[in-house]
Amino acid sequence: MKKFPNKQKGFTLLETLVAIFILLLALNSLFTLTTNNFFAAKYAKNESTGIYLAQEAIDYIRNDRDTTAFQNHDWNTFLSHYGDSVMNTTCYSTDGCTIDASNWNLPSVSGAPLPSIANCSPDCLEFKLEASSNFGPYYTYDNSRPATQKATTIKRKIELTLANSGEELQIKVTVEWLNGQVPRSMVSRASLLKWQN
Repeated sequence: MKKFPNKQKGFTLLETLVAIFILLLALNSLFTLTTNNFFAAKYAKNESTGIYLAQEAIDYIRNDRDTTAFQNHDWNTFLSHYGDSVMNTTCYSTDGCTIDASNWNLPSVSGAPLPSIANCSPDCLEFKLEASSNFGPYYTYDNSRPATQKATTIKRKIELTLANSGEELQIKVTVEWLNGQVPRSMVSRASLLKWQN
């Protein structure tokens, strides 16, 4: 009986290349999935922030209307906080305005514009994210603490229009941001009625 020496068994070069190709294909798919999930999460976060900032502006104006009424001031006093509706200034202009709700100043009883309101001409300011606060993070236009603030690409434009013979205030809030290099925006609308005498 003839004995053959044991042959070494192993992978051929072709089998090794196929295995590496399959491994790279799996890693590429995993990397693509992870990247897509990251951008989807960032988009969802920006979308939620846009909804929040739009609603914040509407609530701020609604609260101002109610506060003005409870301070026994009339509808026109409330309207004057946001500019001149006849001359189309500040929030009544086509440029719109910004309102910094983090500037917790109440409206003046004299009907003068609020200090937290600014015209958007030529363009609205970008928000800063104030990270270190006793109240938690919030968005502001204030530049007084650059060490604790993070720049953002988020802009908010508020446009006000009177309707129904001045008995209704229509609010349009446009929030814009960049998702990577892609511009995104959303619009919220609301109406406030002159409910006080």
